[in-house]
Amino acid sequence: MSRSSSPKPFDQLFLRHVQERKRTETGALPIRMPFETTGSTSCDGGSSNIKVLGFPCDKWIIVARIARHAWCPVYGNAATAQELFVANKSSKRLEVARVGFDPETDGWFVQISRAGKIIVNFSTSPDGKMIHVESSMARDMQLGSCDGKEAFEKLCGEFEISLPIPRLVADENEFQWLGVRGRPVKNGLNAYIRFDAETEIQGDKSATKVLEKALEAGDVNKLRQAVHDGAALNRLVETSCSAIQSALFKIDRPGGVECVEALIELGCDVNAKDPHEPIIFSCVGTLVAESLGDKMLQLLLSHGANPNVIGLGGFTPLFQATVYQRKEAVRLLIEAGADPTIPSHGETCISRIQQSIEKTTNPTKLKLLSEILVLLGGEAIEQDEIQPLDPDLQSENDYFALLQKAKMVSRILPRQVELAQYKIDRLGSRTPFDKWQHELVELGFEPAGNYLRTLLDRRDLAVFNNPTSHFDVVLSADRGAGGPPMCECQAYLRDGSIFTINNFDTPVDPDLDPDFVKVVVINKATPGKLIRKLTDLTQGEPLEPIEADSFAERYRNAYGRVLAAIQDKVKRLSSYQDAPNLPRYRRLAVQLPISTEEDPRDSSHLFATRLMQDITDAAQDEDTGFTSELAITAMMRLIAMKHFQLAGAPHDNRFIEHGLQIAHRYIDSIQNQRDLKSSSFWFESIESAILAAMLVNRWDDALQFSESIKMSMLSQFVSDDISREYASAVFLIISELREKPIRNTQKLCDEIESSSRKRPKQLLRVLESIRSKDQAAFERELATSLKAFKPPTDAHPMDRLPLADAILVQVAQHRGMKPPTLPGKLRDQLISFVGALP
Repeated sequence: MSRSSSPKPFDQLFLRHVQERKRTETGALPIRMPFETTGSTSCDGGSSNIKVLGFPCDKWIIVARIARHAWCPVYGNAATAQELFVANKSSKRLEVARVGFDPETDGWFVQISRAGKIIVNFSTSPDGKMIHVESSMARDMQLGSCDGKEAFEKLCGEFEISLPIPRLVADENEFQWLGVRGRPVKNGLNAYIRFDAETEIQGDKSATKVLEKALEAGDVNKLRQAVHDGAALNRLVETSCSAIQSALFKIDRPGGVECVEALIELGCDVNAKDPHEPIIFSCVGTLVAESLGDKMLQLLLSHGANPNVIGLGGFTPLFQATVYQRKEAVRLLIEAGADPTIPSHGETCISRIQQSIEKTTNPTKLKLLSEILVLLGGEAIEQDEIQPLDPDLQSENDYFALLQKAKMVSRILPRQVELAQYKIDRLGSRTPFDKWQHELVELGFEPAGNYLRTLLDRRDLAVFNNPTSHFDVVLSADRGAGGPPMCECQAYLRDGSIFTINNFDTPVDPDLDPDFVKVVVINKATPGKLIRKLTDLTQGEPLEPIEADSFAERYRNAYGRVLAAIQDKVKRLSSYQDAPNLPRYRRLAVQLPISTEEDPRDSSHLFATRLMQDITDAAQDEDTGFTSELAITAMMRLIAMKHFQLAGAPHDNRFIEHGLQIAHRYIDSIQNQRDLKSSSFWFESIESAILAAMLVNRWDDALQFSESIKMSMLSQFVSDDISREYASAVFLIISELREKPIRNTQKLCDEIESSSRKRPKQLLRVLESIRSKDQAAFERELATSLKAFKPPTDAHPMDRLPLADAILVQVAQHRGMKPPTLPGKLRDQLISFVGALP
């Protein structure tokens, strides 16, 4: 510790957990802040990079765990050390220490609280002579014979408080650690927890609440009055964001743009921070939908927002828009004068987009990135023309996409709609619902009750109907949420059809709408406009008469029919009743993700091309690890594609020749390693390589692969997907290829039979039927094994196949047995094509 004759004033707080074993868990420290926070961020373990602390804001507190320090020092400007000590001294789980020197009042001082009790309260007079001690521990240390500074140092040493510590300072752009001499130092930061203070409301709270309601309703006149009455513009009460930021989020609603322009006129700064970053950044990230963000950005730029401002992350808005590949935002910023050459952490916008282009294989994404590059001033890249798919393949892809969509909707939709009536109108006091209700009354509609509807969400409903026009009108809003107002008009035809006109996107996909439902969407339309459209659509149609008191029954029946029709459609799609001429792989429901890509080239053709490229890369690469593993997986997936008759699968088996060569090289290299890495994957690779060799009648290769597995290795193959019993069963199966029988295999059989795992036992029974050449038992036991097979749920569709069973079939045929006669679904699970290599 420095012994300067004229110490500088300081006041430092330290924290640590009472339990020693928890002192490394900095992020879990139960710290109390004497102010409202916007939340906390933390990082535990291993970082010495000052940049992990993020970027400074107006008010912050950081608790840091620094190398070689027993306590966590507390830094910040949101509260004093004394305020923090008072807030945490009663904590049962903390030790809190406040130490320092105050030449005006206390002189040297030490305050320490442990588990809610003060154990040290020490101070001196400003000149350091008179010592005040309140602690039995401190008295036992015989501090009376020491001067003030010596006593202070002795106390700090006794309680492991290391001084001096690095100072943490901040400017607008960064944090910095300074040593005793005021120079930047390496901090040795191990962990931290950071708190940012909530921005204080600078205005009248009542007026601010009125302002929030005016923004929600898009009412410019009430907004102006609220500001005149002293409403806070820097922070609202409910949303905790600034008035202009809140208004920007609502510019797609009626009156939204006018509210933003009024706030700018009344003094809101378009370059203001909310709370710590310029509001322009909320337009170019992921906070709002892209279309809304572009509208917000255009409005801000038209009122003078700075397109080159630097945000908390050290980025410009243009760089952020480039990172998120927001083409329209990039265009707007460039037109407003954004500079694409400003570096962000050593990168420019152009270099960043070029990196993305190098990593992209999707032609649609490549086209977007190329267009962004041109906007930034770069040169366009050459692209191959995207060729449309063959009609048959396009039809297959469309069917897959619809099936996947139907299954997803089926999982989230309930079997029936829940409708509960209540007396209070929960929408009438909200705008624009009050305006809409007045409008409906003027159009001859009468209130028909208020309900809580539970379907995909919980919605408050205000129902109106008109027995003359035979229309129901339902106003709705999310229960407890401030979502956009919604209006739905319905008419029921005597033939059972339902006409629905909405001013919002229906949650059920149009592709899945039942035939008896006709849905028209007119976004942001008022009830009057929707009613006029419904009148036109139903002109001359025989409508079912309605009564006000029968709405609930009518509504439940309509939604019940819709839900039942969707579930029925899912069943028909899943069973392929509507597509009887589909190829074999359709019956298996092998749903390739590639079938849902927007890009027509990103189909099974391109999928096969990428797999072939993996094999080519591995053949040319001297590395025997990761690229070889990819190639063996690619070989097996291409074999599966041929088995399932997928378009784009290779016409011949040459790829297997290359795959087997790579497998030999990979397995030889792994065998030479004492410590097997990725041993479970190695086992799966051998399994795949053996089956591939069998399928093309390369039995010598299959024998070599089988001999690479020793009985002593079995325990190394155990993983989440591979049990020891399964590894043992496969070992016994592939051992059938060897010329000389393996000794002591009975021990493995006994282990399998005594275990609770059913699949290894069943594989063993299939093997026994092959050894005895009992064709009937072979087919019976194989069918049982296939029925019990459950692939990993997170596996790729091409990897969800029972390889061990397929190997057993090849072993049986190699021994002269007939191919098994199995039901279609079970037979299709077995990869069984056989063809010699060219």
